[in-house]
Amino acid sequence: MQRWKQYGGLGALFAAFLAAGYWGFTATGGALPWAKRSAKTLQRGVQEGGGALVNLAAVSSLRDQSGREG
Repeated sequence: MQRWKQYGGLGALFAAFLAAGYWGFTATGGALPWAKRSAKTLQRGVQEGGGALVNLAAVSSLRDQSGREG
């Protein structure tokens, strides 16, 4: 097989997957639904008093329960 046919086939395959991905992205509403959902989640967390993303007290108590020293 000639090199230009190999690269052409690879380019066509890449273009087909790119088009399918773009179609799926636009068919599901794009990034907007995910952005709205994450914004609501962040706002709910702020309204409920914030707090740490990782509760270090819970992490240390889990470490103590595991019986390991570290």
